[in-house]
Amino acid sequence: MDPTSSESFDTHYYKILVENEGLFQSDVALLTDDGSLEEVKKLLSFQYFLEKFAHSMKKRGDIQVLAGTKGQIRKNYRVVVVEFKVSMYCNACERTVAKAISKCKGVEKFTTDMKKHRVVVTGRIDPQKVLKKLKKKTGKKVEIIVKKEDASKESNEGVSKLDSNQPILFDCCNDDEWLMMFSDENPNACSIM
Repeated sequence: MDPTSSESFDTHYYKILVENEGLFQSDVALLTDDGSLEEVKKLLSFQYFLEKFAHSMKKRGDIQVLAGTKGQIRKNYRVVVVEFKVSMYCNACERTVAKAISKCKGVEKFTTDMKKHRVVVTGRIDPQKVLKKLKKKTGKKVEIIVKKEDASKESNEGVSKLDSNQPILFDCCNDDEWLMMFSDENPNACSIM
């Protein structure tokens, strides 16, 4: 960036760099490498600058647009925050859910709350894909919690309003684990009761 000659096509930017007056770290980085520094010094010559500029524009013009089956269409997901209701009743359940979420593409951060059976996921994600992956990888009942104002807009499978009267099924532990919860051998048994 060259604030003094921003409206003219010249080599002033390179002059500023050589004088150690670059504005950004990337400007300074051009001076720390011997090869880059030599190139910056060469670009002070307007003729050399024009040749390099023309060459780069030619290369850029040669880039072909990928069409048909050669290209890839990307969905541009914005960062979203989605709250899921997930049946979690023990630390193992919580770890399983966390492991499944951490492997989802686009997840930037997430929090789990075992007591409230909630998982909040933030990232560039498709909530429906995360829902399906959570169901598949954990085998648990998973729903997207929809805020009241959004509930009337969406009516997809797996999406429901939070209903405090709805029973939560205990689906994470097999019979042996269930019995162990109340066993004398479990030091936390009294806290469960």
